[in-house]
Amino acid sequence: FGSLSMYVLVTKKDFTMIGGFLFAALLSVVVLMLLNLFMGIELLSLALSGAVVLIMAGCILHDTSRIIEGEEDNYVIATLGLYLSILNLFVHILNILGILND
Repeated sequence: FGSLSMYVLVTKKDFTMIGGFLFAALLSVVVLMLLNLFMGIELLSLALSGAVVLIMAGCILHDTSRIIEGEEDNYVIATLGLYLSILNLFVHILNILGILND
């Protein structure tokens, strides 16, 4: 989280344009997770967790960029969005480590 946020702060790049892609990717992952809930394929679970890690990294970039650019006026919502991205990132990294440890 720190390195991704610092990257946005230092480079001043605008990552707000990836919001649509992140939303579509997140919807696709949720549908595949629901499908995997019934099938129970461990390799698919590993791939989905890897995808969620990448998507949450993109969400951190996007949310931090929105805060810096001043597009997010409500700081409670901005903080909640960053918190949920960090939480999802942590949970899915733990899932990857758990699968690889078995």
